[in-house]
Amino acid sequence: MLEPIAKGPDQLGPSGMTPILTYHSVGAFILRGFTPFVVRPNRFRDQLWALSDAGYVSLSVSELVRRRLAGCPPKRAVILTFDDGFAGFLRNVLPALQVSRMTATLYIGRQGKLAGPSRFSQRSLHSIRSTAR
Repeated sequence: MLEPIAKGPDQLGPSGMTPILTYHSVGAFILRGFTPFVVRPNRFRDQLWALSDAGYVSLSVSELVRRRLAGCPPKRAVILTFDDGFAGFLRNVLPALQVSRMTATLYIGRQGKLAGPSRFSQRSLHSIRSTAR
């Protein structure tokens, strides 16, 4: 069970800080040494629904910055970030984000770092980009 991040917008911190949840990999396959950095797909979906049920709206990092610069910071927002471009993003994260109507920011390494069985390809990256809102 996911514990509430905060009980209300007034409890996000003195400066109205927005929580940022950072993920590395969502999937059933776990590389040796990466166990602490992997979230199972069903657990990730439960986390998204818990955030949604608690009234959180996800924003991209760029959208958060735009809103703050415009003087209208979000009241009940959360930022979801994904590092390293693991293949589970396309299989497990993207469908869950679409169903829950949430958004995320994906950070990947240089092109040369995309290769490997646990990483996604350039083709996958284009697929992800085409579904971005």
